[in-house]
Amino acid sequence: MGRAEKTSDKRKKQRATMRTALFNRDAPIGLTVPWLPNPPAKKGTDAYLAWAQEAFIELIREGWNYTKAAEFLGYRGYQWVYQLRTKDPVWWDEVQAARSGHLGQWELPDLSGMSFEDFVGDYFGIEFAEHQKRIAGALEDPLANMILVLGHPSRGSLHRSLSGIPRTP
Repeated sequence: MGRAEKTSDKRKKQRATMRTALFNRDAPIGLTVPWLPNPPAKKGTDAYLAWAQEAFIELIREGWNYTKAAEFLGYRGYQWVYQLRTKDPVWWDEVQAARSGHLGQWELPDLSGMSFEDFVGDYFGIEFAEHQKRIAGALEDPLANMILVLGHPSRGSLHRSLSGIPRTP
């Protein structure tokens, strides 16, 4: 193996290490890293830039400043932000909206006021049967201490094992 091949292998390992380190690094003290999907392509491609723009917005929403967010994504701080803001004013408007607290692309909606029956109907398209509505109502009752939902026993094996009755083959 020649010198050029060793250098090439070292470069590949270094690039892989840097790429891994980019997404495994810790946030600066006092900041949290929100969940970010993995980049769809290598840095320098249009797909990576689109991902970085959305990830930047999520970092801004978490309270990061522009320089730290850009550096976390592998860019040169505020210079990158300034260049993008002049090229893409629509993105800059989204950044400003994120700074003011609007819902993001990867943020989960607030489901705290939604009943379980509505959630299952909206997200899964399933209508509850009457007995399921009663169960869901009991589960949503804030004053309930314990709820026992009984299902049809499978040949009574669960009942037998709980009551100490030996199983018959």
